Amino acid sequence: MIKLNIDFKKEDFDGNGTVKISSLLKYMQDAACADAEQFGASRENLLSDNVFFAVYRNVLKIKNRITLDTKNATIVTFQSSHDRMRFIRNYFIYTDGKSWDEKSGASPYEDASVFCDSIWILMDTEKRTLVKANALSYPIEEFEIPFERPFKVITEKESMTSRGKFIGGDYYIDENCHVNNTAYADIVSDFSSIKNEIKYFDITYEHEILEKETVEILSQKSENGEKLLGVRLSDNAVCFCSEVRSII
Repeated sequence: MIKLNIDFKKEDFDGNGTVKISSLLKYMQDAACADAEQFGASRENLLSDNVFFAVYRNVLKIKNRITLDTKNATIVTFQSSHDRMRFIRNYFIYTDGKSWDEKSGASPYEDASVFCDSIWILMDTEKRTLVKANALSYPIEEFEIPFERPFKVITEKESMTSRGKFIGGDYYIDENCHVNNTAYADIVSDFSSIKNEIKYFDITYEHEILEKETVEILSQKSENGEKLLGVRLSDNAVCFCSEVRSII
C-alpha cells in the first residue's frame, strides 16, 4: 500500500472547474506504479522480464465533487487480491485532510471523495498477448478489501449510433506504444452526450489502440446514463466499452 499527496494542477480541471476523469486516472496510475515499485516491480524490471502491466477495467465513482479550490488531497492504493490472470487494485482519494488508517477497522470507502476498483493484467511485451499472473516475480503486498464488482458493460452494437471517429495521435501514446488508459476517459467524455458532471465512469479495455489507428465511437442510452463503444475500423475489433452516468 502507498499513500501520496496530490497536488492538482490547473490543467487537471475542465472548463467548469471540475476535475477531469482522465486526471484522476493519471494520479491513480502513477500511484499504482509507485506502489508496485516498492516491491521491485518497476517498469525497468518488468521490461527486463518481457512483461508489462496493462489496465483491463476501471470502475470509478465520484462521491464528492473535486474542484479547483479543493485542498489537502491524498490518494491511497493497494492490491487487494489476484487470481490466475488478474490483479485487483483499489484506489481511494480523500480531500479536506481526511484519510484512512488500515488498522482502524473502518471501511476505506467511508470518507473517500473518489474511489475506483480496477483490474490489471500482465502482457507479453513483444507478443502483446496475455500472460499468467505467476509470470510476475515480485510479491506485491495485498490488503483484503471486499467490494462488489459490477458486471461488465453490455452493449448492442447493431442498435448503437455513430458519434464520430477517433485517431490515435502520438500525444496519446505512452511508453508501452499504445494509447494510454487515461486518455480513454477524454475520448469517452468528448464523444458522450452527457455534458453535465460525470460521477460514474466504467470502462473495459478490450484491445489496444495503437498510434494512427482509427476507432469509430458508437453510443446508446442506458438506464441511468450512456454506453459508448470504440470499434477499430481496420479489423472491426472492439477496443473499449464504457458507461458514464451523472449519478453514482
